[in-house]
Amino acid sequence: MGLGALCLLLVALATKAVMALAARGKRKLVVRRDRSLGGREVVVAAHNKIQSRPLIPLHDSPSNLERRQQQQRRPRKEEVPAWWRPASSPSAGDSFAQAEANALVRAVVNKRLGGVDFDEEDAVQLRQICRHSGARVDFGTENTRDSFFRAAVGFVLSACSRLISSGDSEVEYGGESMVSFVCGLAANIGLEPAKAASIVNAAVAARTRAGFLQAWANVAQEKMSDAMSDIRQLVCMHRVFPPEPNSPHMEMVGRGLEAHLTPQERLELLQIYSKLSAQGARVAEEALSLPSSWISLGD
Repeated sequence: MGLGALCLLLVALATKAVMALAARGKRKLVVRRDRSLGGREVVVAAHNKIQSRPLIPLHDSPSNLERRQQQQRRPRKEEVPAWWRPASSPSAGDSFAQAEANALVRAVVNKRLGGVDFDEEDAVQLRQICRHSGARVDFGTENTRDSFFRAAVGFVLSACSRLISSGDSEVEYGGESMVSFVCGLAANIGLEPAKAASIVNAAVAARTRAGFLQAWANVAQEKMSDAMSDIRQLVCMHRVFPPEPNSPHMEMVGRGLEAHLTPQERLELLQIYSKLSAQGARVAEEALSLPSSWISLGD
């Protein structure tokens, strides 16, 4: 008997033996061709429904899975910071004002396509037209709309830093409070409140980081009056657009400052900030990412 015939005989005997054992244990077996073995026939156990069902962890039991699926189907509630105000404007009806607003947006978009940055006067003018008439505009693309709003927020924060108010949180911009301007403009251009607030918070965080770094550079050069001015601008900005407690944006600011300033340096900045605004010290503590043990040393 040749070697090939002997192998076939052994395979046949093994198959018969396995089938016999399966019959005793009342387990169903099937013959499959395994491509990984060159198409040879192999005997495998037939999968039943119980064996093929994946194990479900306790926290993913059918009832919990159904509950989680229902929660995922529910629309997520938009979260906005405490300073956010719902925009109020007259109902649209002034066709002339609407046409004027549309023309202004077209001019803004065309200038942007030509490589010209967004202009502060255009942002203020668009908001004033929409505020008095109730007009709403469309920038064509979300990217252009968001970029325009981001630039407008930058104009507002720059104005806030220039004013350095002595305590009035209702600093005006474009004939209304800065908060009303930002919230109203977002509604005028069709930007969702949650997304608009996130853009504002990100801008505030970026300026907070830059402001503290600039302030410390002045402290290191013994230019204390300039350092005080830098931090006074932050105080004004935080008064108008106060970051939420445990804000992820402020946490990122803290991580960035940790890489550039020692705890002692950050403590000195906190002390300056606290002298200018004791009520806003919480924001500075989070932004400077100081351990409680260091904060107690500065008290």
